[in-house]
Amino acid sequence: QSALHLHRLLLAASDASASAVLAPVLRPRNVLSPRRSSEESVTGSSTTTCSTRCSHSTGEHSFEASAEAVLHHDLETPETPEGSMWVAGFLLRPDQLPPGLGDRDLDALVEEVHKDCCAIMPTSKQQALRLVLGMGYSPSAAIAKWQEIVDWRQAHNMDLVRQEQSEAIAADGPVSFPHRDEVHEKLICTSPCAFLSTTGCPISVWHAGTLNVENASDLANEKISQWSRAVYEYKDVWISQHSEKSKRLVGYVQVYDMSGMNWRHYSSREIAEKLKAALQTGGFYVEAVSHMFVINSSTLFAASWGGAWRDGWEIWKGSTGARAIVCLHEEFLAPRSSC
Repeated sequence: QSALHLHRLLLAASDASASAVLAPVLRPRNVLSPRRSSEESVTGSSTTTCSTRCSHSTGEHSFEASAEAVLHHDLETPETPEGSMWVAGFLLRPDQLPPGLGDRDLDALVEEVHKDCCAIMPTSKQQALRLVLGMGYSPSAAIAKWQEIVDWRQAHNMDLVRQEQSEAIAADGPVSFPHRDEVHEKLICTSPCAFLSTTGCPISVWHAGTLNVENASDLANEKISQWSRAVYEYKDVWISQHSEKSKRLVGYVQVYDMSGMNWRHYSSREIAEKLKAALQTGGFYVEAVSHMFVINSSTLFAASWGGAWRDGWEIWKGSTGARAIVCLHEEFLAPRSSC
């Protein structure tokens, strides 16, 4: 049954990304904490966290499901999954715990890391928890990572970027990011936060087949980095606020559609350099990605895994503590309509 749901999810993602359009950026919805949700289910309240369908706000296609909905369907119900635990005020599912927990007191570990991190730069218990999980329960690694993050944020004036993205989330008008049109025209069509999972988390789609080998060199790396920093900060504000409200440690979902990729994309050094500028920002957001899906991949993708995409993945995985990637070849999905 789970395999069937996963097939439907990725088929829906394939259909939704067929035209490779620049989709509007969505905003968070109101959510309930697991305890409040449980209370309202007992009293018969009709309030729900979110629709069971995730639709594009203006497009013709819809996401029938999402990675969060398929793999963690129990989040939609008041019941707590077996093996879950409350840590630092957040409910963690068993699959969110890295191997090697043993008999460690996770609450005490988070308190220790939070205290030491605040000596560097004040931060939240949620951030301390993400650092502990992402860095494999190592206090020294978590603190060193926080120092790296603080240095990076200060170098790029990220407090201002966070203020701008927080205001964008709270506003009513369309959401945009710096140099978005140039990135779309000269590098790649990517739609950040284009869909909502059934638990209210953002799903972003990258259309790798639209990588522009001819014009990528015309786009300055700093413009790509500015765009990337705004996108990742927007998503971080989203999941941080969502986690505080829902009292569950949530992340965002990344979908990479590899349809249309060819050898020129994989072998281009220019593309590799530009992709690093776009992806390496994710290394400064620890334990922020819930799942990463690669759809419509081919044997060429597997054979070329040593190129730009692997470099970007290694940067992301090594810096964030991510533990899983799902890659499905094109034969897994039904035939697509041509773009």
